[in-house]
Amino acid sequence: MISQIIGNCTGDSNPDAWFPDIGRGMPTPIRMTALGEETGRAIALCNSCPKQEECLDEGMKPENLAFGIWGGMLAGERVIMSGQRFNKLSDEGRALISYRALKPWVKE
Repeated sequence: MISQIIGNCTGDSNPDAWFPDIGRGMPTPIRMTALGEETGRAIALCNSCPKQEECLDEGMKPENLAFGIWGGMLAGERVIMSGQRFNKLSDEGRALISYRALKPWVKE
């Protein structure tokens, strides 16, 4: 994730798992199931990480808020936690939309 935080994600074989992207087009069940499984695996690693709290603090910074999994939380979850209102076209707005589409498929 970031150089100061050495956690469970460091050196993982699939670092992209911490940056799930539903992409464009129809979110088909096959595609969303696979993405949800990989995202769930990443979140499970976060939830057992000794650096989870530090990582979440980093993920709440404005430059990280709309991107990736930080401290076991999807970008959209952190956007909600921030309590701010965002335009649907902003990165944070897109993160919130992505979260609402992806979350039902994530098995934690």
